[in-house]
Parts: sequence; C-alpha cells; structure tokens
Amino acid sequence: MKDEIVFKGRETHQANRYDVYTADSQEQAIRFLRSQSILEERRYIIVETPEGNIGKDLIMIFREPSGDMIELGKRDPLPKLKQSMTHCGKCGHSVIPAKRHVAESRLSHEAILDLKVDGSGFLCRNCQTLWCSHCVLLDDETARCLICGQMLPVFAELEVRTERWFAGLD
Repeated sequence: MKDEIVFKGRETHQANRYDVYTADSQEQAIRFLRSQSILEERRYIIVETPEGNIGKDLIMIFREPSGDMIELGKRDPLPKLKQSMTHCGKCGHSVIPAKRHVAESRLSHEAILDLKVDGSGFLCRNCQTLWCSHCVLLDDETARCLICGQMLPVFAELEVRTERWFAGLD
C-alpha cells in the first residue's frame, strides 16, 4: 500500500466546486479530509476509494453519494476574534441562515446539534457579528456573543432577506 492521496482534478457544477482525489482506503481518505479546512459553502473535497467515495464540505465529512454524515468537521479558531456578517467571528467559517422554524424553537443542546448539522449559527445584533454553532457555548439555554457578551438569537433566513431589502439589494 503506497499510502498517498493523489489529486485527480477540479470540477465545477452549478457553482459548486469539487476537488477530487484518490486514496487506497476510506480510513486514509478520512485522515486526509480531517486535515482539510473548508470555510465556504458550495465547496467540496471528494476522495475516491475502492470502498466508496468520502467527501467533506463546510459542515461535515460524509459518504458520497448518500450524504450520510461520518463526523462533523473540526473548526480551528482564528488567531483573534473578528467581526463579520458573513463568517463566524471565532473560526472564520461561513454561517448559513437557519430556517425560520428552527430559529423560533427553544435552544437546547439538541437544537445546537441541529444547527451544527445545518451549518447555521447566531447573530449578535449589538456588534453585528455572526457566530457558528460550533463556537458558541450554550449556557442555561442562552448563547452569548464572545465579543460583547450580549444574548444571541439564531441567525435566520428572515433576517437575511430583511437586511438585503434595507441595503437595497432585493
């Protein structure tokens, strides 16, 4: 066994970018994918193996083509906290707006897991910073901003549409 990952090529389909590699085993593919960081939506790394393809996106390592989750992706912190309305202020990953029904539900550790699997997070309305659900600690069913300490509501689709409308983008 040569134990190497080989870059096969890059493909683009409907604004999705796929970097495709080959490996000798799924175990080797998973080790490789754990070492890769994907900060943006619509970007994928796919590793073809004799036992089936394994992929990674913004959220998780998964089996392709079923999309079944193997594990959530690890998120390393940035050197320092950063205010952003598009990416998490702690790890720099994109934050996807939650569906409205999720945003209106009561926060719990189970709800946080759902937000992690969806790539969703929280918005600090005070300092205008997004936080992914991986980086926010839930304390007594309350999430707080890591910059200013304010309570964090779930970042929802409705807020994105409203902000775009006020900015004249819709």
